[in-house]
Amino acid sequence: HATKLSPNSASAWANFALALDTDGQYARAESAYRKALELDDQPTTRLNFANNLVAQNRPSEAIAILASVIANDDSPLAQKRLGDAYAADKDYDQAKAAYEKSIHLNPRYTGAINGQASLLIARYRAGTQLDDSLRDDAVTLWKQSIVIDPNQPQVRQLIDAWGNTSLFKK
Repeated sequence: HATKLSPNSASAWANFALALDTDGQYARAESAYRKALELDDQPTTRLNFANNLVAQNRPSEAIAILASVIANDDSPLAQKRLGDAYAADKDYDQAKAAYEKSIHLNPRYTGAINGQASLLIARYRAGTQLDDSLRDDAVTLWKQSIVIDPNQPQVRQLIDAWGNTSLFKK
């Protein structure tokens, strides 16, 4: 692979890490991210590394990395990933704030809209599914996301699954 041809190339290591992440080899990807960052500390590599840490169920480490990225370059993607990390850490209030900031920075960012909707469902489940407004608000957000980008089959499935409020009605 490229890291053997160019062992001092941060981009080669970062690309290798992404490939490993895609393949589900998170621990190996972490090592490649660390090598890439050692060679050249790039915000995009840190964003991807934080995503890797969330995938390894280490959201608190990801939160620290994302906070440093946001301190230098606050972007919708960084805020969305921060929301994902807080959600994985079950800090729903901080996750909500990060998703809202991401949406504020880019109101058409379906990743953040869908993240906010999924967070509402997580809160709905955590609250013994008694607060139907959480579920209804999530479905509304997913519908907004579909208006922005109709090509989201997984979101359509979520709308179908969670949008059925007439469970006991005929």
